[in-house]
Amino acid sequence: MVNLPGLVAMFILVMAAVSSIRKRPPVKAGDICTIDEGNNYFGVVKVLLVNADRVHVKMYINKFPFRPEKLDLTTLTMGNTEDEEGDLGNPHIPFDKPEFNAMKPEVEGNEFVTPEEMEAYREWKRQ
Repeated sequence: MVNLPGLVAMFILVMAAVSSIRKRPPVKAGDICTIDEGNNYFGVVKVLLVNADRVHVKMYINKFPFRPEKLDLTTLTMGNTEDEEGDLGNPHIPFDKPEFNAMKPEVEGNEFVTPEEMEAYREWKRQ
């Protein structure tokens, strides 16, 4: 026999747990986010623009073996060809929203998006 009061109580508990899970607000232009790149690496991006189907980002070369608890925005770098590793960030990457969200972005700060940063987006759009 089904224990109806027990099932109702279980349903209420599950609904309370689900509703207590905080949903992340959508990212917006200027957000600096850590992202899960897989293979035990976390990267950092700056959101340049969010439109109906894409999130356009600038990707820094900074990588971490774990998601940093506190990110020092002054240490973010695009790199240059004179670095020992020669690593370069990417001034513009368009991600489909589901693809970007799959990287579990966590907002660590927000900075003004400069006209220079938007130039890479405008170049991509012209193609």
